[in-house]
Amino acid sequence: MLLKVSVFGFITNSIAIITLIKSQKMHTSFGILCGSLATNNIAVLIFNSTWLAVPLYSQYPQLSCLKLLIV
Repeated sequence: MLLKVSVFGFITNSIAIITLIKSQKMHTSFGILCGSLATNNIAVLIFNSTWLAVPLYSQYPQLSCLKLLIV
């Protein structure tokens, strides 16, 4: 489920970035803020998707364990 939501978010944020680039009216400070937010959302979605996909599709489900992060 999370992977489907991440893919949907990646596609919609990509469409938003393409729209911002093609629209001359959005070449303002507001457009730059929207573009940076959409880019940040894509980066977070990629991170969360790989965090989910690695343990699900590998032989090592303990990779998603938070105990590995706490030192």
